[in-house]
Amino acid sequence: MNIGSLSAASLVDGISYTANPDANNDAGFFENVYIYQFTHAGYAFYHVNGEIHSIVGGQVAYGPIGIYSAGAGFRMSGTSFIGVSGVTVDLVNPPGNYFPHAVLISNISTEGCSSILQTGTASVNVNISGLDTLGNSTTVPAIDFEAAGVLTVTGSYFTGNILMGQNSLGTFTGNSIGGNASAPPTVTTQNNFTSIGNCWYASPTLQAAASAIFTEVGDLCDQLQPAGAIPAGPQGPPGPAGPQGTAGAAGSQGTPGAAGLQGITGATGSQGAIGPAGPDGSAGPTGAQGATGPAGGKTGPGGPKGPKGPRGPQGPQGIPGKK
Repeated sequence: MNIGSLSAASLVDGISYTANPDANNDAGFFENVYIYQFTHAGYAFYHVNGEIHSIVGGQVAYGPIGIYSAGAGFRMSGTSFIGVSGVTVDLVNPPGNYFPHAVLISNISTEGCSSILQTGTASVNVNISGLDTLGNSTTVPAIDFEAAGVLTVTGSYFTGNILMGQNSLGTFTGNSIGGNASAPPTVTTQNNFTSIGNCWYASPTLQAAASAIFTEVGDLCDQLQPAGAIPAGPQGPPGPAGPQGTAGAAGSQGTPGAAGLQGITGATGSQGAIGPAGPDGSAGPTGAQGATGPAGGKTGPGGPKGPKGPRGPQGPQGIPGKK
């Protein structure tokens, strides 16, 4: 199928997926479609739910963007791009800043195209394998991957610079990445970057953020030469003070503390001074009668006879006797 004309730019988008509201409009299959002379994009996927498309073979030629996607994941294999003046694949930030599906690109070729891939900062994973380019620009990045995701490039040939964003991770394996003495390739990365078994030409350089981890294993030809850390930008002005927070609720009463340890026994006090004399005591009780003393001496001699005493009174009359 041919869409467009080789003689005039008669199209805005060769194939356009739009939906309002953004409902499911996906799983398109495009095989051997040839799209020419457009003013925006050969394929344009304008909404997140227009996804899981398959592009097989065909050609996209003479326009600013090969494939434009605002959130739709797709698979592409065996397609060629000629004379794309801007970027072959452009992944812009969708609403929600998230691509639900990955973008998988294999065995494509470009000729006379400016740039291979550029992304926004949205979350997306991209896998490129078997890419073959000819004559792409060395004055703009061949790959500008700013997405919060992983870019994997395997078994591909291209020339030009690579830019990786602050939240981007890159793994390049078994590629041939060209340049020339006046424009050697440069890798600039804000995050971790891994190079395995690649062939880098023309004394390439690496600029990595101080926090980035660069891993290079078994690279061929020239190797990436660290060219120093990416300089930090100027410090921005302080932001305005935030509003005062509301007072927190009163805390609950704490549990009673454990009983204290028994104190150490005090030292023995010194002896007190002698007190003053006490008052006189009261009289004691009467003592018990003593024991009888021994018998006295013998009876003395009798005294002299005394005088005769007076006559005593008359006694009473006696009772008469029986006759």
